[in-house]
Amino acid sequence: MWPSRRIAALILRRCTQSTALPFLRWRVVTETCCTLAQLATIGITPQDVLAVFSWGFMSVVVSWSVGFAIGVAVDMIRKV
Repeated sequence: MWPSRRIAALILRRCTQSTALPFLRWRVVTETCCTLAQLATIGITPQDVLAVFSWGFMSVVVSWSVGFAIGVAVDMIRKV
C-alpha cells in the first residue's frame, strides 16, 4: 500500500468518530484529531509526512523532466 493511502486510511479509521444520521445516507464526521500527539499515537510521524510529501514532489519533477526531454527530442527530430 502506498504511504499516502496508509496515512489517509489510518486517519479515517482511527482518528475520526462519525455518527450516521437516520435521514442521511453518508456519515457525518463529528470529531477529528489535529494534534501531533494524537497523530503519533496512530503511527503517523513527521518523518512519514515528509517522506510522502518528498515522494510526491519527486514524482512531479521526474514526470516534468521526462516530458521535457521527450519534447526536446521531438523538436530535434523535426529539425533534422
